Parts: sequence; C-alpha cells; structure tokens
Amino acid sequence: MNDLTELFDRIILQSDALDMAISEFKRMIADDAEFKQQYKQWCEEEGYSERTGFKEYAENFIREREEKWDSLADYDLD
Repeated sequence: MNDLTELFDRIILQSDALDMAISEFKRMIADDAEFKQQYKQWCEEEGYSERTGFKEYAENFIREREEKWDSLADYDLD
C-alpha cells in the first residue's frame, strides 16, 4: 500500500490545487479498475470511506506540509 500513498503524494504535489488533485484522482479511478480496487482496499485498511478517502488524505498531506513550513518559518524568526 506504500506505492498507493506515494502515488497519492505525487498527484497532490503535481497539482496546483486540491480540486485539481481530486479531479486527477477521479479520472484515474474511472480509467483503471485495478487501481479502483487497490484504492478500495486502502480505504478499508486506513479507515477512510471510498467517497472521501483521497480528499481527506490530501487535506492531511497538505496541512502537514504547511505545518512543517510554518515551523521552519517560526525557527527563522527566533
């Protein structure tokens, strides 16, 4: 499942906005039945719903990245 989260990370990082990442993810799910099955399994294992799993993951990923940058900015001010 690490491959799947790495793919999620790439989708998010390559997108300019959360909405664009979600659109790309939805396109991939629609185009690839095997990917859709892997995603379903990932959701079950991680406790996400299939409907909102990627969005929740992406929001957490973005929030964690912002917090890291914020902590670096706070360090620079001291």
